[in-house]
Amino acid sequence: MSDIYTTTYKRWKKRDKITAELVQNVPVKKKAFAESGLIEYSSYENTDVTEITSVLADLGSYYYVLLGQAVGESLKEGAFVTTDYEKVYSSLRLLNACHLFWHIYFNETSRGQHKLARIDEYDLFIYVVMSVFYSKKEFATASSIAFYALNKELVFFFGEFRKAATQKFIFKLTAQFHGHTSKEIEQLDLYEPLFDELLNHWDDEDPSLVLNELLLKACYRHTHHSRDGNSKEGFDFEFIGVHHFPLEILFIFRLREWRGLAMPTVEHPIMAPPFNTLPKETEPTYSDELIDGVYARIRHDWPNFDSTLEDVRTLYF
Repeated sequence: MSDIYTTTYKRWKKRDKITAELVQNVPVKKKAFAESGLIEYSSYENTDVTEITSVLADLGSYYYVLLGQAVGESLKEGAFVTTDYEKVYSSLRLLNACHLFWHIYFNETSRGQHKLARIDEYDLFIYVVMSVFYSKKEFATASSIAFYALNKELVFFFGEFRKAATQKFIFKLTAQFHGHTSKEIEQLDLYEPLFDELLNHWDDEDPSLVLNELLLKACYRHTHHSRDGNSKEGFDFEFIGVHHFPLEILFIFRLREWRGLAMPTVEHPIMAPPFNTLPKETEPTYSDELIDGVYARIRHDWPNFDSTLEDVRTLYF
């Protein structure tokens, strides 16, 4: 059996070192640059597609910084810092909603007069996973955006540079949970036999028979895929903010909870508090002037923004 499923990666950074890096080395300039770009966008009335591309880039940078801060504080405190994650989620939800809406508007409604870059699989993956921290309603909304984007082939995968097995697994599990089928999602290649097994056993009534062992293997694999983003091999968790954040495990925990199934038992350092349990289910309520300003500008320029996204949701739910 490969060491990737039975041992923790020998160069996986220790919790205290990761915590220090995330808490002390916040990329302040990157965050400030993104904030200034979003404030600028909120203030002007220019719908040029190049400006939209900049907004998407700024939202991407903004949530990345916030996610690293949120995970760092959680590791430091040993508890989920709710407000920190709501800040991440509010910007992440806006990013994916905007990217999908503008794809529909420019590439479909405007008959392809403008071409936006496809939606990044990583942004979509983090959004879908974090949606289960909140409610079934939020998960349904995130799932509808993912299904539409995947079915319309609007998602960019990094091909040979990153196989994105974890990301594709989450998309396939989301579809399975909702009973959604499409050839585009079915054809996603997982590259990992482990994930095929998890698709078959994630909802086993008794997790002690097979699932606990599979999830432990997934923990080991997570550490082996927590590598520097400069790697040419392409790992699933190149961003330091998720090296100690077992997203895929917590995702399965929530889906099992919603099915009324027993929680698995997984003993591995990555599952240390607060990531040994799920945050309390709730509706996201966080709001701030920055995100509200971007929403206001979008709704001013495109009054059909909300109705278009609701139309997408009703295609699947």
